[in-house]
Amino acid sequence: MPGDTNKREGVDNAGRLFVACLAPVALSLLGGCAGLQDARSERLPQTNVEQMRAQRVQPEIAGYQAMKIGESTISYMAHSWLDGAETTTLPMTDAMGRGDTHAMVDVVLNDGVRVPMLVDTGAASDVLSPSLVEKLKLPLFDTGSQTATVRGVGGEQAVFPGGLSKMRLGGIEVHNTVVVVLTEQYRQYGLGMIRGQTVDSGIIGMTTLGRFRWVTFDWRRRQLTLGRAGDYKPDERKLADVIPFDVVYGKLVVPAEIVKAGKRSSLSLMLDTGSDDEVMLPMKVAQNLQLFDVSSPPANQRWITGVGGSYVGSPFVVTSLKIGRVQFMKVSGHTVPDNICGVMGNKLMRQFKTTFDFARRQLVFENY
Repeated sequence: MPGDTNKREGVDNAGRLFVACLAPVALSLLGGCAGLQDARSERLPQTNVEQMRAQRVQPEIAGYQAMKIGESTISYMAHSWLDGAETTTLPMTDAMGRGDTHAMVDVVLNDGVRVPMLVDTGAASDVLSPSLVEKLKLPLFDTGSQTATVRGVGGEQAVFPGGLSKMRLGGIEVHNTVVVVLTEQYRQYGLGMIRGQTVDSGIIGMTTLGRFRWVTFDWRRRQLTLGRAGDYKPDERKLADVIPFDVVYGKLVVPAEIVKAGKRSSLSLMLDTGSDDEVMLPMKVAQNLQLFDVSSPPANQRWITGVGGSYVGSPFVVTSLKIGRVQFMKVSGHTVPDNICGVMGNKLMRQFKTTFDFARRQLVFENY
């Protein structure tokens, strides 16, 4: 998870969605962080930010109940549910012009606003670009003197939490969910900007994905399947492995083993479909694993832009990376700041049909 994740979320037995934010209200997000040399972000004009700030309302007006827990935690609660088909399959689109490196699907928000959204298990929250606030008549919550922030691989930025009435994913609808609106736009994600042009876009994070019993990424057929009922049944003839995962503050974490120069090291990695890297490791972890000479860092370091800002990443290559019985050979990666956890990106996952079985807390890899 990226740094100190100050967010807890889930669905209780009554079907109420709750999001708890610690002060300063910190909604944690880790989007894809492909190292694009020309990747840039742009802050919204301050007048736009002030307009959104002025539009904020008390959550109760939008049907959400704000509850203060302890001295510094705010929880937003509303009756939230899924309905429609038991399963639905959506085609992955190329809305970002990135080929097959990301899973983006067309989503219909509220009463007919169609938006391309990145399906990102590394994002704790659902995220919308600022251009959608007016089109959706989205109620933004008044957080008082606290500032809501989102944390990513490059740092953090201010956001506005709000309440979305409806999200339609194929034949399934999600009713009443908390989203965050960014105050920056990102060319490389298509979050508010594609090829320099303002666009409507967003991220489907664990706020929504975790509501389903299972979610399948069929990378080769470019399809996303969501199941809200029943159990996932893999093709036993093609089964590569079933790997248990933990859910830590909304992040999906698996144990892993890295081999470098004959030395084996165990660590935990977050599963991040929003990243098109193979693996990312905090600098201190990479140094402890002796992935490169600390006294002589790699010469081909590069600037990498991610949510919240930019940082310098050092590349490395490991002999192998193993999770469960699945072993990946000669894996490339780069370092991230030390307040970010290790990440397994979709570049490795794309070798398999990948299912997140949330009902059983299992990662399922099936061979093509």
